[in-house]
Amino acid sequence: MDNDSMVGEREYTDGVFGLWNDNGDGMLDNNEYGAYDTYYGM
Repeated sequence: MDNDSMVGEREYTDGVFGLWNDNGDGMLDNNEYGAYDTYYGM
C-alpha cells in the first residue's frame, strides 16, 4: 500500500482482516472469527 516493496505490519494485518471480514462491516463476528483458528491453527 505504501509502495516500498515490503509488507509492513499494518499492511499484513489489514489484508488478513479484509479476508476474514466476509460481510464488510469492519468487525469480526463469531462466524468470521473462526478463520483465526483455521489460519493460525489454534
